[in-house]
Amino acid sequence: MPVVKVDRDYKIPIGEFKDILKIKPLDRLNIKVEEGKIILEKLEKDSLLLLLENPAHLEDKLNIDKLEEELWAE
Repeated sequence: MPVVKVDRDYKIPIGEFKDILKIKPLDRLNIKVEEGKIILEKLEKDSLLLLLENPAHLEDKLNIDKLEEELWAE
């Protein structure tokens, strides 16, 4: 494994590992500290985050009143 150096802002370059973990800009990482080791784990996007980042595009105008009636009718 390559040795990396912590910069003055306490940042650690992980560019050398981006291909191994398939890390892209704005990906989220979980950080764990175990027995004096730092463990970085790439988080997969959950379904809610995917929906927020890629909202559905409605072709027809959404009728909120009709939708509410349908929800309460069930």
